Amino acid sequence: MNVQNSLQTFEETYQKTYSDIVKYVICNCSNLEDVKDIVQEVYLSFYKRIDAKKDIDNVESFLIGIAKNKVKDYYHFRYKEKLLSLFSKKDEFELIEQIPANVNIPEIIIHQEQMDFVWKYLKSKKITVARIFYLYYQMDYPLKKIADELNMTESNVKNVLYRTLKELNRLIQKESEGNES
Repeated sequence: MNVQNSLQTFEETYQKTYSDIVKYVICNCSNLEDVKDIVQEVYLSFYKRIDAKKDIDNVESFLIGIAKNKVKDYYHFRYKEKLLSLFSKKDEFELIEQIPANVNIPEIIIHQEQMDFVWKYLKSKKITVARIFYLYYQMDYPLKKIADELNMTESNVKNVLYRTLKELNRLIQKESEGNES
């Protein structure tokens, strides 16, 4: 198979299966921050398989199988991995100097801190709560589709979402009142 055909096959398969693969990984992943990395690994493996000119009977089943193995492999690797800085201090300063002047760094930091606060809070909740938030806010899934994917009723999904939002609002208000004192 030539490169053009490989790319076309990959693109068609990606468009057709992406949503299902992401759902599978979200529902089987213990840390939602790892979803994008795992999905990327799934499609990289798939592309290598296309390049190896091997026939695949049922593409969706094949990709789910890859996803299942990648979830296991990812956590096995992460467990053993030690976190090391990829950059020397000199490299870090050079990277900082390359940031355009029109970028509002304090605003980005505040936004990131708010996101970190929300994700930290969601991690303290049951994994179902985090999955609902990820599917709703990150993947833009409607409540009905989330309910179907997580085998819940739509009203239960809505209750979990709105109850958690109310708790988050209360915590954020408490924190902002504490910072004003």
